[in-house]
Amino acid sequence: MDSIEEVQIWISNNKGQKTIVVKMPKEYDLILIFPNYNMRTSFLTSLTTTLKTYGKKYTIMEMRLKTIYEQAVTQKKRNMQLEKFFKSVFSEAFDMDYDPNLEDHGVETAQVKEMLSIELTKEEFAHALACKPDSEFVENMFSLLDSDRNGYISFRDFLNAVVLFSKGTCQEKLHLLFRMFDMDGKGCLQKEELSRMFGSLLEMANNNISKPDLESVVDSMCSENGLNDQSSYNFEDFCQLLSPQMDKIWNAGLEWKGRKNCYPSNDKKRFRKSPKPSPKPSPKASPKATPNVSPKATPNVSPKLSPKSSLKYSPYQDIKASSAIILQSEGNNTLKVPDVLSIDIGRRKSNTPNIENRRKSVSSLQHASKLKTVAHFVENNRQHIFFLVLFFGICLGLFTERFYYYTVEREHSGLRALMSYGISTTRGAAAAMSFTFSLLLLTMCRNMITWLRGTFLNLYIPFDSHVAFHKVVAWSALFFTGLHVIGYSINFYQLATQPTKHLCVFDSIVLRTEALPGFEFWFFGNMTGCTGVLLVVVICIIYVFATQAARQFIFNGFWLTHKLIVIMYVLTILHGASVIVQKPMFFVYFIVPAILFAMDKMISLSRKKTEITVIGAEKLPSDITFLEFKRPSKFEYKSGQWVRIACLSHGRNEFHPFTITSAPHEDTLSLHIRALGPWTWNIRNLFDPESLKDGPYPKLFLDGPYGAGQQDWYQYEVSVLVGAGIGVTPYASILKDFVHMAQMRSTYKMKCQKLYFIWVTGSQRHFEWLLDIIREVEEVDQKGIVSIDIFITQFFQNFDLRTCMLYICEEHFQKLSGGRSLFTGLKATTHFGRPQLSSMFQAVHRTHPMVRKVGVFSCGPPGLTKSVEEATKDASNTTKALFEHHFENF
Repeated sequence: MDSIEEVQIWISNNKGQKTIVVKMPKEYDLILIFPNYNMRTSFLTSLTTTLKTYGKKYTIMEMRLKTIYEQAVTQKKRNMQLEKFFKSVFSEAFDMDYDPNLEDHGVETAQVKEMLSIELTKEEFAHALACKPDSEFVENMFSLLDSDRNGYISFRDFLNAVVLFSKGTCQEKLHLLFRMFDMDGKGCLQKEELSRMFGSLLEMANNNISKPDLESVVDSMCSENGLNDQSSYNFEDFCQLLSPQMDKIWNAGLEWKGRKNCYPSNDKKRFRKSPKPSPKPSPKASPKATPNVSPKATPNVSPKLSPKSSLKYSPYQDIKASSAIILQSEGNNTLKVPDVLSIDIGRRKSNTPNIENRRKSVSSLQHASKLKTVAHFVENNRQHIFFLVLFFGICLGLFTERFYYYTVEREHSGLRALMSYGISTTRGAAAAMSFTFSLLLLTMCRNMITWLRGTFLNLYIPFDSHVAFHKVVAWSALFFTGLHVIGYSINFYQLATQPTKHLCVFDSIVLRTEALPGFEFWFFGNMTGCTGVLLVVVICIIYVFATQAARQFIFNGFWLTHKLIVIMYVLTILHGASVIVQKPMFFVYFIVPAILFAMDKMISLSRKKTEITVIGAEKLPSDITFLEFKRPSKFEYKSGQWVRIACLSHGRNEFHPFTITSAPHEDTLSLHIRALGPWTWNIRNLFDPESLKDGPYPKLFLDGPYGAGQQDWYQYEVSVLVGAGIGVTPYASILKDFVHMAQMRSTYKMKCQKLYFIWVTGSQRHFEWLLDIIREVEEVDQKGIVSIDIFITQFFQNFDLRTCMLYICEEHFQKLSGGRSLFTGLKATTHFGRPQLSSMFQAVHRTHPMVRKVGVFSCGPPGLTKSVEEATKDASNTTKALFEHHFENF
């Protein structure tokens, strides 16, 4: 209330008079709709009384309800204003050009005044930083930027901060950080304030560490720089403390969330020119010794920012002066708006070289690069390409043969004359349908595929892609089905409009009257028509419930409707039994796949009869349930394989696939199940130890194991595993298996000599169970044959100031703890941000220059596997090694 000078109150004068709007400067309006006029009057009386008590001015205006809705600044309109506000600030601070696609949302000259009048609340400022409003860092930064102490940040205040963090020198950023926590203006920080500074930055990064650990880090930094005996530290001491990490802080800034909202994609198109970086000093150089600077002066700090003179200025004046110097040094000519750093809308002039000339100069290199990319793609996917070409070639061949037969060789029968080319099209589609629907059965023989993966045929046939190939065959079958249905719809029209005497070409159709049969006869008056209609209905049901959306939300429906495929095959056999056009040919394609599928199904059924006893269960963070159960006798599997389980209390025939997380040498089997759908949530609740108390765990049915691409990791001399989310489950088994096999080298002859594991996670706390497995691997792996890198992704980028502070604390803690991470407690290297996979793969090649084929295995969301695929292509193009990528999406 202290910062509010005047309040406007709008009341509606429409019939009913139920609406009231409370308008306060610099805030979005509060619109209240009351049940009746009396309640609105009571509220208005209470509001005016309160405003009088606090001595605030107010005005009451009556207007039409439509006008109120048009002129009121709702939260939606406020967000639109803030979007223009951020667009203006970031286009100025980051020297951006507007993208032509954004012209409709661009800032006009007439709107500059409106932009300058907007002021941010602390909550909106925190949202721009993607931080909590009650964060100590936000509190201090907001207080520093609030120049007039009115509880709001103006356009000028916000622009100054953005410019300083985006383009300021290292020393200027450090000086701002120093000033933020030197709130009393004495020009020095106590050791407790240093701990608070690091703690607030780590809190923003969602990495809260214990106070003793944080104090140990600060003590370590002070001891290394000979400042352990001091109780307070001035700005020079502060720079000296952070001098070993100057290379990390040099380009550090803050990741502004608003910038991403305004310019969400392809920044390369929007940058007019890259800002010139300040000259980077040698990491070994002292911050007090810089060329062309007086020994008494602080380096890279303007005179107004020197430690001594800075005490004469308020912290905000330092920021304002620094941002003005930065903008002037880059030649930014802004609009002359009094006392405000504003935007020049019309001054954007591109200084980039002629793009067409540059394209011509490198066109030959681009052409060669594309050819190399295509060559590597063909080399990596030669098996898939061969079998896809073979499959589509067979389909096209079958269709063409039948089409030619009924067009040319059977023309004398009169069918083509009666139904034109429709009969040729439908018979060709029928032949392709018979092949594709029969082939579907082979792609579902899981046991046979798993066994064949262990034979020499795995070198020539991509068994890992059988699920993807199953989908290709299914969509092809649907295409030919649609072609067959459309063709016969046209044929029926031709038949229904022909004289009855022309129907003598059909030997099996007997008409007892001279009346011309209509559509109902062709659809429902004979077995071929009836079974055809039923087949269309059954196929539609199967395909609708097989979509990704249906599988995600009603998996049980997908599972039940897929069993209708048996009815589909029965109807298909009956459909051709009438021999209206030709003798049935479906058996030629169907008999062998049907026998193999039946044998495969019998193997699975024999395993399902065994009930498995669960011996342990635990609820883990991120909605993950851990299950440990007895290993059946003669159950052999490889690390990276998966099984299907069914719970007796939730339907013994509803099986769901999960990757095995235990290693083959262990006596029990274990699964980590993430709750996503109804079935997995029921499993999580069913095996909750608290709900079971001392009762026994429910029984399980086990089906498997089945093969997966991840199990081939041992076939490469060097393998790289990349996992994110629940996709790390296969690698839990592989890591334990690899270390065990490495210890038993005299028994196992391993081709794989080095294993790299890259784990990408939003927070290591989400998968603490994997940390325990990695910790066990590190204890056993004395020779360092497993290299583990953990990437903790947050809402900020690599050069965000918070990320730099994470690295600084991490490095010092590792020195104190014998190389263990502050955040994970592991010896594995911890990074903050997303991995640069292409650079990492190139580093793997430099480490193993004699290896010509590297296996890369990724498992996780589609975004991860796609980025890994691009990185493997890039690494294969730029190195002498071939990086073969195998992936699964979880």
